[in-house]
Amino acid sequence: MADGKVKKLASNLGIFAIGNLGSKLISFILIPIFTRYMSTAHFGQVDLITTTVNMLLPIVALSIADAVFRFVMDTDADVKAIFSTSLSFTLCTFLLAIVALPLMIFFQVQYAGYLLVYLAFGLLQALFQNLIRGIGYVRIFAMNGLLSSVVLAVIGTIKIVVLRQGVVGYLDALIISAFVSVVFMFCSAQLWKFYSFSGNNAKLLKTLLVYSVPLIPNAFLWFFTNDSSRFFVVGFLGLAANGLYAVATKIPTIINVFYNIFSQAWQISAVEEYQSDQREKFFSSVVNANVGLSLIHI
Repeated sequence: MADGKVKKLASNLGIFAIGNLGSKLISFILIPIFTRYMSTAHFGQVDLITTTVNMLLPIVALSIADAVFRFVMDTDADVKAIFSTSLSFTLCTFLLAIVALPLMIFFQVQYAGYLLVYLAFGLLQALFQNLIRGIGYVRIFAMNGLLSSVVLAVIGTIKIVVLRQGVVGYLDALIISAFVSVVFMFCSAQLWKFYSFSGNNAKLLKTLLVYSVPLIPNAFLWFFTNDSSRFFVVGFLGLAANGLYAVATKIPTIINVFYNIFSQAWQISAVEEYQSDQREKFFSSVVNANVGLSLIHI
């Protein structure tokens, strides 16, 4: 029984590794190409926009995507009700966020329209990713990461290297990549089968939010620890310095990739085995192995 759990965890690790390492390899290859045709100030501007969007994702939709992953893995989960309710809520929260557009224009926020479009696809992307991972479509999840990186590389090369469109070209590539990702997951996992207007449930929404809202401070603190330095760099040294900082931080983040691969696979196993009689033994074995490998790395 334990061997089966370990084998499934190892299988998921392999699948996530293919998707994550492939996409990260493409990202690292793109860095010297894009920075050759973009000034450090322009690269810093794009990095600031993507950082801002990543900060807003859990705030705008109240981290409901995380609740979707948690609850669809329950043995008695009503996947259609969970997905229908969370998707409707996500779309409503984004419509409310659009109200900020006139304010952004008034305060002369550059690329405000791009930021909101990228935010919209980011919200759908996060929701779809957590759903397909939760219902066991791990191969689609991994392929999605690889596909979106390939699209970003192709569109980015055309827009930045060939057409020399700079910041606009990079933002176009990011948005098109996110759009293709959303369409790919929607079609390959046939997500329309999981949505029904009648499946929207106010009581279920409350349950999801009770779980997800406390996760927002956690997400924000992770952002503050890892990414808030960009805003300080821009404030004190300017966009050009942030561009250099953004490129420099790409290399050490490769260490986090390997732990993220483990984390994605482990979250599935942890939820699946939570009700198991042997969960303490299984959890202890995995945690001990994780701590041991972390100490070896240090």
